[in-house]
Amino acid sequence: MPNYCFNQLDVSGPQAELDEFIAAAAGPDSRLDFDRLHPVPAGLDAAGSGSIQEIIGLEQPATEHAWRCRNWGTKWAVADDDLAAFDHSAAGAGGDGWLTASFDTAGSPVKPLVAHCAARWPGLEFSLAWYEQGNGFAGCAEFALGVLVASEESEDEAECARIVLDRIGGGHWLTEEDFE
Repeated sequence: MPNYCFNQLDVSGPQAELDEFIAAAAGPDSRLDFDRLHPVPAGLDAAGSGSIQEIIGLEQPATEHAWRCRNWGTKWAVADDDLAAFDHSAAGAGGDGWLTASFDTAGSPVKPLVAHCAARWPGLEFSLAWYEQGNGFAGCAEFALGVLVASEESEDEAECARIVLDRIGGGHWLTEEDFE
């Protein structure tokens, strides 16, 4: 059983492009279908986990598991049952809208998937914050105009607390006492 990594994804920008992202993300089992956003290529072995060389990029992935770890950042997709929150606004004509999704992934954040989405929808701004309590790491990444513009990660307990409370907020399930 993996350690779960809490992710909060915020997306904002022109409503038309945001609507396109939301429509592309919608799959049969989730409003945030990773396979719809960045499909696993056909022909990969569905069984097995792959080698560490495949997962970290030293070898071409031969398994779906290795491809997902490298290109999504996690080995499994997120079903609607796993979404802690999924909310979005509809802006007025020509205005900006926003989307917020909170979810757990297996062991690590979906930073590679968000980087792919940012490049695919360069008119949107993407912000991802994460916290993995079991191994004690947190971070955040900001994407604008299709590229990474800011990122920070830490395994230091005080820095994790600052990142989580500043970027994700304690309202979900964390408070300052969790880091004391």
